[in-house]
Amino acid sequence: MKIFNNTLNYQLVLAYFAVLITLGTISCTRESRDICGKSTYEVASHEPMQMSAYPAKHAGDMTVCPKGAGPGAIDGQALFVKNCSACHQVTGLGIPGVFPPLAKSPYVEKDEDRMAAIMIYGLSGPINVLGTTYTSVMAGLGATMTDEELAAVATYVRSSFGNNAPPILPETFTKARAKHGFRSLFSIQELGEEK
Repeated sequence: MKIFNNTLNYQLVLAYFAVLITLGTISCTRESRDICGKSTYEVASHEPMQMSAYPAKHAGDMTVCPKGAGPGAIDGQALFVKNCSACHQVTGLGIPGVFPPLAKSPYVEKDEDRMAAIMIYGLSGPINVLGTTYTSVMAGLGATMTDEELAAVATYVRSSFGNNAPPILPETFTKARAKHGFRSLFSIQELGEEK
């Protein structure tokens, strides 16, 4: 038996599969998304929420919770381990003389705009961190990570390894991209060196 005995039958079969794929895609994108353990439907219903100190402006925003808390939050710790720990180590202590520590670093705890620029674009050249000069290169993460993912990593780092700085929201990374555009690695002198 011939299934495709003419062009019309062939076109109908293709249209049928296109409809199935489209319906599958639509059903996947309409699912509720968790924000720090609350579904977007709960957030949108204006119920009082106890989550991080930085609630989303509206249900479509992704709230970045410290240390990746909440079942639906972006897990900053997992992203840190995957993307940053080879150099900065899972302890945040870095590799002495090679890669700088993130633990108790003023570059982590202070200027969040500077931290966002370093994470997006990377850093080259000498940098003095806690009395030691490092000359290695940090590759930028902006090409491979979203602003939400970068914020989750930054928030994790700023609340780990003995650091006690507030979260960084995705908007900080969005503004940094808009401010600096397309460019190569920064030097610390361009962004402001800690003395």
